[in-house]
Amino acid sequence: MNMNNDEKNAFRDFVKFLKTKPVVPDRRVDDAILQMVEKDLCLPVWQIYAKMLFISVSTGLMSLTVCPQFGIGQETFIFQSLHATGSDIVLHLFCGLFFVTVGASVSAAVLKRSEIQAISQLKYAFFLGYSFVSFTLLIAFGKDAFVISSLFWVLGAILGNILGFESVVKLRLAWE
Repeated sequence: MNMNNDEKNAFRDFVKFLKTKPVVPDRRVDDAILQMVEKDLCLPVWQIYAKMLFISVSTGLMSLTVCPQFGIGQETFIFQSLHATGSDIVLHLFCGLFFVTVGASVSAAVLKRSEIQAISQLKYAFFLGYSFVSFTLLIAFGKDAFVISSLFWVLGAILGNILGFESVVKLRLAWE
C-alpha cells in the first residue's frame, strides 16, 4: 500500500486516537448537547403554527388586493373575469384556493425541515382550522351576504393549503 506523507500522518493520528482512553465530557457540556438535541427533536407545535399563521394571514391580506373576497378588497380584472364565468361555485372555489395557496407555499418554503417534520401529522388540522376561521371572518367582516355556494370557498381553501404546502415541500426535498 503506497501512502504519501499526508495519508501516513492521518493514519498515524487515527491509530493514536484509537489507542487513547475514553474521555468523559464535563457534565455541563453533556447537558448542553442534550438540550440542543432535545430542542431540535421536540419542537413546540404551537410555535410552528404561529409562524404559519403569521405567514398565512399576511399573504391572505395581500391577496385581497388582487382578488377581493366577500366584498373585502378592490375589484380587479381577475375578479371581473372570474365573475364573468357566471358560476358562483367556480368563483368561490378559485377565490378560496387563491386566498390560501400563496400562504401555504411560503410557509413550506420558510419552515425548517425539522419544523415540517414536527407538524407532519398535524398540518391538516391547521389547514382545516385556518380555512374555516378565514371563511368565517371574511363572511363576518365582508359586505356580501352568506350564500350556500360560498361554502365552496372553504373547499378551495383546504385544497389550496394542501396543494401549495405539499408541492413546495416536495420541490424542496428534490432540490436538497
